[in-house]
Amino acid sequence: MTHATKLLIAAWAVTQAALPTAAQSSRNSSCRPGIVNVANERFHFNSTGSMSFDIGGQDEWYLSYLLEDARPGFVRYDDWATAQLLQSFISVPESFIGSARGNETNACLYIMRGLNKTSEVEPGDDASESCKGVLSDECIERLQNFEGPTDGDCPNMTDIEEECGFAVSDSRAMNFSDASCTMDELPHINLPEGYRSYATEFSGLLLPADNDLESFEMYDLRVRQSIPFLITTRDSEGTHAEILCMAPNNVTDGSREPEELEFESTSGAQ
Repeated sequence: MTHATKLLIAAWAVTQAALPTAAQSSRNSSCRPGIVNVANERFHFNSTGSMSFDIGGQDEWYLSYLLEDARPGFVRYDDWATAQLLQSFISVPESFIGSARGNETNACLYIMRGLNKTSEVEPGDDASESCKGVLSDECIERLQNFEGPTDGDCPNMTDIEEECGFAVSDSRAMNFSDASCTMDELPHINLPEGYRSYATEFSGLLLPADNDLESFEMYDLRVRQSIPFLITTRDSEGTHAEILCMAPNNVTDGSREPEELEFESTSGAQ
C-alpha cells in the first residue's frame, strides 16, 4: 500500500484565554499556535514520538512529534471527514536559553512526507543513524550538506525534491534568546528535568485521510509511518544539520492501537 502525504499548514485560531503556568508569557498573541493549543488542552493526542539529537558539542536537544486523530463528524478537512493533526516541538536545556550561544543560535525544522519504510537503527543506536533504511544514501548526503538558517530565515528546500521528495520549510528560524512562549512539559512526552519546549512553526493536517468515520486505515498508517525531519542550526561556530526519522508510535492511554503494518527496510529507499 502506497500513500502520498499532503501536508497542509493549518492556521489554527489563537485566543487570549488564561493558560496554565507551564507556558510562560503565552497570553502574548505572538506565541506560536502549538504552544497555545497545547497549553489550553485543545488537542487530545493519540500518539507521540520523541528523539534526542546533538547539534555539536552541546547537551542533547529533543524533537517531539504529537499526533491527534480528528474525526468529530461535523467538520470537513479539505473534503475529508477525518484528518491527523500534527504538532512538533524542539526542547532545549533551560541553561542554554539566553546564554551567549543560545542568543546567537538560529534553528530551522523541515519535515518530509511519511514513508512506508522501517528504520534499520537498533534501540540504543545513535539517532543520527535513524534514517538508514528510510531515506536513500543520496538523500541523506544531500540533507547533511543543506545550508543552515540565513538572516533569520529558513532556506527553501525545493531543490532537493529529486533526491528526497516533498518537504515543508519552517519559514522563520527559531531563536533561543528567551523562554517566552515555551513550556516546561509536553503531554505524553518524557523529557529530562530542566528542559523547555518551543513549538515549531509547522503544525498541520496530514492528508489524505479516512473519509469514513468508521475506517482507521489512514490513522493506522500515520502512527506507523517513519517521518523524516531535518534540523539545521547556525551560530558563530558554523552550521550543523541533523537528520532524524521517527514514527509517532507511542500510543497514548485510551487511544486505538493500530494494526500491525509490514514495511520494507532498504538503504536504497526513495
